[in-house]
Amino acid sequence: MEKYLFIGESNISWYVYNLKNKLYEVLDNPSGRLLKQFGTLDELLRQVLKEALENETISS
Repeated sequence: MEKYLFIGESNISWYVYNLKNKLYEVLDNPSGRLLKQFGTLDELLRQVLKEALENETISS
């Protein structure tokens, strides 16, 4: 069983740190299916900001 530290969420994703494999992950919300993995928090946050800016551009 996976153990996560939840960092944040969006409408379609959970952003977590996987305590077992020591990777930052993006999980589908609500299924929990793994979408992406990152080695560092910096990489994860860059992805989060990129997605937020893309969504802002689309909705503007």
